[in-house]
Amino acid sequence: MKKDMLVIVGYFSSLSDPLTKEHKLIHILFITITAAICEIERLKRYTILWDAEIRVAEKHIGTTF
Repeated sequence: MKKDMLVIVGYFSSLSDPLTKEHKLIHILFITITAAICEIERLKRYTILWDAEIRVAEKHIGTTF
């Protein structure tokens, strides 16, 4: 995620170009939505891994969580 944040910071610094306020807002909104989607995907991967670990633990312990 650090690499993604660097890209976003670099992008914000490039917004000093003479764009209209509306254009800047559209870009910022797009970046925010993209970052949120990336974070959701990352969390889904961790959730799947966590769920798999719980299932393995249930097998070894013989109980369900």
